[in-house]
Amino acid sequence: MRDLLAQAAQVLQGQKEDMLLCLTVSVRAPESLAACARLFREESLCVLAPPERSQTFSCLGFGEVRRLVGRGSAALVQVKEAATPILKELRELRAVGCDHAPAPRLFGGFRFFPDHAACAATDPWNSFPDACFVLPRWTLFFRREEGFLQLVVEPADLDKLDGLAEQFDAIKTAATTPYCAG
Repeated sequence: MRDLLAQAAQVLQGQKEDMLLCLTVSVRAPESLAACARLFREESLCVLAPPERSQTFSCLGFGEVRRLVGRGSAALVQVKEAATPILKELRELRAVGCDHAPAPRLFGGFRFFPDHAACAATDPWNSFPDACFVLPRWTLFFRREEGFLQLVVEPADLDKLDGLAEQFDAIKTAATTPYCAG
């Protein structure tokens, strides 16, 4: 990851502030998702755990680089329009051996009851918008013994690359450390 961060610094230098760069490295599949999740208690957390028989990667996302929100009957259109420039500006740098890693993705969904204005103030979903999707800062993809870790950076992160390298080390350590709750 440190080599990709150095490459990212060169690519991002002087770029438009809305450019996004997704860095992908191969990692060992995590032994403990709980240990990884504990690293980012205060951040947005996205989880996708398909059935074991599925060939789809499970994934765990932390933090957020972008949040897309839609409201009212046009929520789907609003989110789609907000996603288009993000996906257009997103570039990828992959380490050797990561060609078959999943593409970066948005996580989120739609409100169960789509008319936000009609909800009572006591409704537990009242603060959730009609549509909300997040592009995570970090995403850990895994299936069986195979794993990939993605980091999305932007030009504003150039002064934080050392801290992001330290976060990578912490995630890698947490993912490979057995976790015992108790």
